[in-house]
Order: sequence, then C-alpha cells, then structure tokens
Amino acid sequence: MSRAIAFIGLGHMGAPMAADLVRAGYLVTGFDVVPAAVDAAPNDGLTIAESGAEAVTGAEVIITMLQAGQHALAAYQGSDGLLAAAAPGSLFLECSTIAVADARVAHDMVLAAGHGGLDAPVSGGVAGAEAGSLTFMVGGDAGDFADAAEIFDVMGKRIVHFAGAGAGTDFSGIINDIRAAAQTAGWNTGHGTAQNPAQNRTQA
Repeated sequence: MSRAIAFIGLGHMGAPMAADLVRAGYLVTGFDVVPAAVDAAPNDGLTIAESGAEAVTGAEVIITMLQAGQHALAAYQGSDGLLAAAAPGSLFLECSTIAVADARVAHDMVLAAGHGGLDAPVSGGVAGAEAGSLTFMVGGDAGDFADAAEIFDVMGKRIVHFAGAGAGTDFSGIINDIRAAAQTAGWNTGHGTAQNPAQNRTQA
C-alpha cells in the first residue's frame, strides 16, 4: 500500500488514526495548527508538514479530523486552503464530528473544487483510534466509498455507508445520542468484529 495520504488534525483522535495508516504501509503526511499536537504525534514514519497546503501536495487522499465544523470549513477555503492545494480529483474524507449542515457545505465545496468527498465521522473514542477499531458512519457517493474502503478498514472495525452527503454525520449524531442514553442506563454497547475487513462494511 503506497497511496499518499494527508492527515489534517493530529489531536487525541487524529494522531493514532494517522499512526494506524503508517503501520499499514501508507505514506502519511500530517499537519496540525497546534504545535503541541505536532510534538506529541508519533514520528515513526509520519512526515510532518509545515502547513495544510504542504501536507496535501502530492496526496491522493486527504483526511480531516478537526474539532468543529468551522475549523474544517476554514481549512478548506482560500487560495492556500486544502481544496486549492490538493491535486485535481483528490478524495477528501471529513472525519470530524461536526454539524450536518457543515458537513453538507463541506461536501459541496469539495465537489465544486473538482474533488471527491465523503463525510465519515467516527465513534469509539481515543481507545478505538489507538486500536484501529473505530466505527465509521460514511455519507456520500458509492464510488468514493469503494475507493476509500480499504483506508477505513485500517482505522475501523465497523464501516457503515449511507447514501447522500451529510448522511453519515446525521446518523453519527443519532448513534451518539443512543450511546449516551445506553451508558446512562448501564447497557452494554460493545460491537463484535469480523475476521475479513470487508465483512465489517455495511450498506445502510
């Protein structure tokens, strides 16, 4: 696996997700606006860029894992933003937990710039990111999903695809609400895993 991936956002979730991809053989270049996050990021095989634009240069896939929708949209925009710097036809995976409206705006921006894009928020927390056992709820085009499937398999153990931009983000919010209620009630919300990564993918 030699696909080049840019990973924007090396916080508590992003850093271990990027590390999972490095261990799987991907060429990963990371960036974060917070110097402390860069300093704390695993450096075994992870290349650190000086800017988001530098990180996406030469990347086929761009993953964003940021704190809020406003940060994702700001990172995308401008002459020095991710969309302008990325090679035509790049694939953007927006994994941040953001509002549905922001996810749809981001998706429209990605398509308008000539790229492919999926909203793919995650569930599973830092432990899931470190173990490569996250759940991905993915919204967007089936062809883009197929293109990204093996990348999701590296970072997650359950990947659910929903048709339509913002659908993954919408469902993610519902699941988080259910999980919070379940934990309050003392229910077990663990998931089993399959041996074949492709068996972990579901079409909703």
